[in-house]
Amino acid sequence: MKTIRLISFVIALSIFFSLTRGYAQSKITSTIQQAKEQKHKMIHFSVRNDGMQTLHLRADDRLISLEKGESLDLKLAAGSQLLFAATEGGHKAGSTVVVVSDAISGATVVTHEITH
Repeated sequence: MKTIRLISFVIALSIFFSLTRGYAQSKITSTIQQAKEQKHKMIHFSVRNDGMQTLHLRADDRLISLEKGESLDLKLAAGSQLLFAATEGGHKAGSTVVVVSDAISGATVVTHEITH
């Protein structure tokens, strides 16, 4: 009788732990997947150069030349930055054109000369 109770207890305990472990793993996995999706969410927007000279921009590891009057469609990860790659038109190299977010999704970011 004691042996049957002990075996029943061990079986019940192992079932309980296997169920709770599977539940915890599914919660952790879904949280990690959500974080990855948010981290790599891509935002579509355009940049237009309304200045009088060519602009050199940096998006992630890419260098972009944007002639005067030219527009360019971009798709960048949310949270990334579009920067000026060179000092020109009153803009300093490394300064931020725009931080990519949902707020600029589908919009056109216009750059122009800065006059002092």
